[in-house]
Amino acid sequence: LSAGMVVFGSLVPWRGEWYWAGAQRMLQPRTEAELGTLRESMFKSSAPIAFRYCPAELEKARGIARDYHGQFVAHYGNDLVVFPDGNAYAASEKARMLRQRELMNAPAELPELSFNLPSHILKHQGGIALFSYPEEGCESFMFFEHLLSGLRKKGHRMNEGEIESVRNFMEEADISPSFVHRVVREHGPESILSLYGLSDVPPAAALEMILRRHKGHFYRKRYPALSLVNV
Repeated sequence: LSAGMVVFGSLVPWRGEWYWAGAQRMLQPRTEAELGTLRESMFKSSAPIAFRYCPAELEKARGIARDYHGQFVAHYGNDLVVFPDGNAYAASEKARMLRQRELMNAPAELPELSFNLPSHILKHQGGIALFSYPEEGCESFMFFEHLLSGLRKKGHRMNEGEIESVRNFMEEADISPSFVHRVVREHGPESILSLYGLSDVPPAAALEMILRRHKGHFYRKRYPALSLVNV
């Protein structure tokens, strides 16, 4: 090492100390402008990693996420909205994003908003639910009609499609416990507990067991999946 060199890598906290994680790259001395560019690129490409070390930017990102959630609720009138098909979902979300641009007083010279979805989503006919909450932003779930149909049966005589939707809802890694709790508050946990053979366990404890089994990563410290620029 020599004075002015930059070590590019990751640190992890452990019992009050910091340890290197993975490989490190040694960079020759950089100017202040170059360091600023390097820093900004980290927030663009690896923001959740950068947030570990930058409390001010982390709080800024969380504030943006809270504002984004507030705009979602103001637009739809709820934190959970269900679309009948993929085309309705795409059209409504594009309209919402255009409205957000207006609220942000975005420059007029910005390119036309593009909101392109894969064909299997656009062609979907089984209901798409979109859920927003301050900590994580938006989550979506397809075949929501099957899920609701299964939950309304309270664990009795669910068909294969309903069983598959309930199981996917509980086991998909991208569906948060907050989304699950939001749906369960309205439709009850009976079908979920029956599917996992936990009908005789107190409902709150049983649901928590399932969530921690399949969504344990949500119970560890998490950082916003939000890239910041001009930090």
